[in-house]
Amino acid sequence: FHEGRLCLAGTKNEPQTIWLSKSYAPMNMDRSSPALDDDSCEFVLESDRISPIRWLHSGRLLLIGSSSSEWTMSGVNNGAITPTSFKASRETMHGSSMLQPVVIGNVVLFVDRSKRTVRGFVYQLDIDGYAGPDMSIVADHLTADNTIEDWDFQASSRLVWAVRDDGILLSLTFERDHEVMAWARHITDGTVEAVTVIPSNARDELWAVVRRTIGGTVKRFIEYLDEDFTTKSVEEGQAETAFAFFLD
Repeated sequence: FHEGRLCLAGTKNEPQTIWLSKSYAPMNMDRSSPALDDDSCEFVLESDRISPIRWLHSGRLLLIGSSSSEWTMSGVNNGAITPTSFKASRETMHGSSMLQPVVIGNVVLFVDRSKRTVRGFVYQLDIDGYAGPDMSIVADHLTADNTIEDWDFQASSRLVWAVRDDGILLSLTFERDHEVMAWARHITDGTVEAVTVIPSNARDELWAVVRRTIGGTVKRFIEYLDEDFTTKSVEEGQAETAFAFFLD
């Protein structure tokens, strides 16, 4: 959702098209003639190559990630988007993967099209535009031979959790205000297949699908990670399993 509108983008036949609903009417895609400011909108990113849209994010502007580049969209003079007042600007040309971005403060993190590099998408005053700094450069060996397949952000711990294609769990501690950026690997007796963060009253909990071999049989468990980096299965009677911690 952006500026009270439901935003949809990218179909098989129209990969670069963005549709916005009527203002504060997310199921209404009607348009008037002549057009009214609160009418639904339809825009096509005008790039020099076919570049399917991968993700959208609502911030001060509407942020757009496509397979070849990253864009911002706003109304004229950064006002509200309407059917007759809009502009789309290509900001960077890294290309985005299908993973949805995670947001930490005013920084949007996304995995680029190689699925090996995490980048920021952040406004920089000195260039009066958005840049895409490499957030994995301090530990690029962690994804040199592997890709990132899933991730989520644990706000209470300021940790981004990422799953590699080999089942290794990675974490990124990111504190922009204090210039902290540190990656780590977390090894367990098994492989992690997917993660999600579920908010709770005390702290956000990391939940994961973990594939383990128990008594010679491969099983999958839904587990959550406690403060001691020990996972507990939601299956009654399953033993606790520790994650080793390797700071990289």
